[in-house]
Amino acid sequence: MRRRNILVAGAATFLLGLPLSGVASADSGAWSDPIDDCCPGYGTDIVQHSLALNSQVVSSTAYVSAYDRALLQSAAIRANLDVTGDGATDYVLDKAAGGESASLRSGEYGPVVPNCPVAFSIEPYVAGIQGTTATAVTLSTSAACIGSPVSARVKNYVSAESGFDYAPGMKLFSPAVSRGYTVIGAIADRYNALGGARGYLGMPLTDEADSARGGRYNLFQGGAIYWTEATGAHAVRGAIRDRWSKVGAEWSVLGYPKTDEVRTGGRPGAVNLFEGGSVYWSAATGAHEMYGAILGAWGSQGYEGGRLGFPTTGEFDSPDGRKQEFQGGNIVWTPQRGAVIAYR
Repeated sequence: MRRRNILVAGAATFLLGLPLSGVASADSGAWSDPIDDCCPGYGTDIVQHSLALNSQVVSSTAYVSAYDRALLQSAAIRANLDVTGDGATDYVLDKAAGGESASLRSGEYGPVVPNCPVAFSIEPYVAGIQGTTATAVTLSTSAACIGSPVSARVKNYVSAESGFDYAPGMKLFSPAVSRGYTVIGAIADRYNALGGARGYLGMPLTDEADSARGGRYNLFQGGAIYWTEATGAHAVRGAIRDRWSKVGAEWSVLGYPKTDEVRTGGRPGAVNLFEGGSVYWSAATGAHEMYGAILGAWGSQGYEGGRLGFPTTGEFDSPDGRKQEFQGGNIVWTPQRGAVIAYR
């Protein structure tokens, strides 16, 4: 599968795929001149923060109340991480004063963790947090470098010539953020095209995993996306996914999906096309698989728009041969006669 790796500017290594589309939860606290802010009103005020964590990346963003790149380049900026839940700093995403280079430290004042590059960015954020223009200051590194925790808490610190600011406070960490699941590559592209977490698939329930014949998949609240080199990435959900799974999913004669679920044109319903056939659904008939010569014969009379309508069963053995029932009749297949349509 194609992977999207992001080169860290100024670093000689790649961070593991930085997209955080699979993050299942994120803390977003907001502050206005917190109690530990020494200099209210200066450009280093942190007005909000967010923390994201999945199986590949941990990313902390502090939103500063004004945009002054030179000031923030000169500032010392830290995101203290508590990954054990004991209220102590286990790691620090640390940008030293001057420039934009950053590192990961073990403990609050500990040594740099080797082979763990940290990406740093300063970007204007014009959405208007708390009614003001802000700057997003982000530090990110591999989740493996902090022990791949199941949750984390953050405390942000910005110190510049004009003053300093802690958020949520000098001795306080944010609420814990549970580890999300990672969606990457072609599956992430398809997931985002279908609306991501706000689409019908909802949040991811697994990391990407191996499947049959070199395939890959992610499970989501509202379905799944499967990928192979031959078929690309496609979603299956609801009754169609249930039926596909019942007959053996990607290990069955149907194989992997070749399309997402789409509406049928002949009559109201839905269909997924697969490598070896299709699964059709309607409210009246439920979901049923079709393949081989019977699918070909059904297609020749107009699919669901023809006289037979939607299938009401899957294919099964009968005294007459392999048989499938439809709203308006049946199709029977034998080696001698092929597929024969009988209308009611």
